[in-house]
Amino acid sequence: MNLHRLLQQRAASGKPVRVGLIGAGKFGSMFLNQVPTMAGLEVSVIADLDPERARNACRTVGWEAPRIARTRFVASGAEACADPEVEVIVEATGNPPPGSPMPAQRSLPASTLSWSM
Repeated sequence: MNLHRLLQQRAASGKPVRVGLIGAGKFGSMFLNQVPTMAGLEVSVIADLDPERARNACRTVGWEAPRIARTRFVASGAEACADPEVEVIVEATGNPPPGSPMPAQRSLPASTLSWSM
């Protein structure tokens, strides 16, 4: 399976893979930095204890205002996991014991992925 090719197909169909990110600190920012280069991937929600800090992290890594405006910012990882549009959860708190259970608490469809950094 070539994930790059699959993302290109999703981009071409106008149906990007929708991601929920938990944690916008060091690890989350490294992920956010790569998002604009990945056609077919859209971060729809970012959960951080300080949502304004998460917005600033997006600005710091070079996100443009329209991308930030399309993104929902919340203070709870559980809220990000509950978003029905999210297909992939990226847990990037850097502290897996408290962060990992959040995706597991959601009743995820078989097609939903959860990835911890």
